[in-house]
Amino acid sequence: MIAVSAYFLTAVLAAGNSGAASLSIDNCEIGEVYPFNSDRCEFVLTNNGDKPIRILEVKSGGAGDSVVSSLPVIAPHSQGNVQVVVDSGNAMGDFHRTFAFRTDEAGHEQSVANAFGFAISAVDQAKPQIDFGAASLAGAPAEKRIELSSQEAANFKIKEIIAKPSFLDVTIGADGHTVIASVKPDTQWGLHSDFIKLAIDTPRQKQVWIGVKADAHGEIVASANPLDMGLMRFGNHNEFRVQLTSRSGKKFKIGKMELEKLQAKTQISPCVPDKSGCQLLTLTISDRQPAGAILGHILIDFPDYHRTMNLGAWGIIVDKDMEIQTLDPEKLVGATGAGAGKSKAAAVDLHKALKDVVENSGTAPAPPGVGPLVKWTLANGMTVRGFQIFRGDAETGPFALLNPSTIRSTAQTQDPVNYQWRDNSAASGRTYWYYISVVYNDGHKQQLTGPQKVVAK
Repeated sequence: MIAVSAYFLTAVLAAGNSGAASLSIDNCEIGEVYPFNSDRCEFVLTNNGDKPIRILEVKSGGAGDSVVSSLPVIAPHSQGNVQVVVDSGNAMGDFHRTFAFRTDEAGHEQSVANAFGFAISAVDQAKPQIDFGAASLAGAPAEKRIELSSQEAANFKIKEIIAKPSFLDVTIGADGHTVIASVKPDTQWGLHSDFIKLAIDTPRQKQVWIGVKADAHGEIVASANPLDMGLMRFGNHNEFRVQLTSRSGKKFKIGKMELEKLQAKTQISPCVPDKSGCQLLTLTISDRQPAGAILGHILIDFPDYHRTMNLGAWGIIVDKDMEIQTLDPEKLVGATGAGAGKSKAAAVDLHKALKDVVENSGTAPAPPGVGPLVKWTLANGMTVRGFQIFRGDAETGPFALLNPSTIRSTAQTQDPVNYQWRDNSAASGRTYWYYISVVYNDGHKQQLTGPQKVVAK
């Protein structure tokens, strides 16, 4: 099974206006949350009409999300609320969950609203990935390693493997924070994408998932896997070709072909120019294909080898006259919906931007108290969500996170911004070492400074 995270292609489409509804629903914010945790969020519903509106049902597509309040009847020109619990799951950085509301308002029975949050990981590798690329199944198994770490947990360890993909052998290294994965030689040919799910011992996050991708190459290899079909329109002749080639040059038979999440026609013909051990697969997308993002697969049987190949076919299909406003590779939204992802800004030279962590003075009044005052300046901060402060009793640590909720970035432009934070938990007369870590908008983190020595007054 191919995970959705293996490929993202979005069309943000011009939406039509079907007339004003009496019911309006405000989006809600759950704030910062760690992966695989949950928090509450409250939707405020306003009835601007002259008749009461009953909320009949509220659904979310997110696993673990739930409605925790009774469904109200909203009186005319009044407000009500619906409380929900949002499970962050494997989210990282800015994320949202869409909730569908079903009401008894005639002509406007369906409404949607979003719960927005920010997932911040206790693991330094915000979205750990292992990409085997083209992994040959001949010879020694393809092996990859990834080392995980956590600034938040001084003795960070991986406790156990919760689940692993069937195409992999996975072990935890003797150091307790390295994962070793190898592709099984008898695995299915073609595309694989899934997660290694691990239990970890950080206080605020109990799991981390490592994304894994591989294109397993057996005797028969596809010229493109996945097949990137890009943007298509109904009414066009949406036809695509892939060569299937025997690595030894031997002729081979193609048996049954099964299509998953694809409405299409397949055809096998000789390669051009014709050569031994090469056949051409032609895929023609049908106008019966549902509009929107396509994450389809072709399962090709090779009876001579008693093996199956998984060939991915990904793209998006829209109406012939549909106006496309943007293509955003960060999100995945159906062709009848609208999505708004945050664009990536230019890279930040953090070592140049951050100056004199302890010495630099800010223009705003200092926070109250007498504890050590940490000051820093950051330019080009539009890509930054906020900051975390770590403290240790020695230059070599261990260090503890002092603010689980980030100190939010206030940058509105690329100009330098001054920040201050006071540690009122410090004991007078003791020597401490502080460093600052930045949290980016996509959730990944980076230590900005070496430890800075401060004596608490």
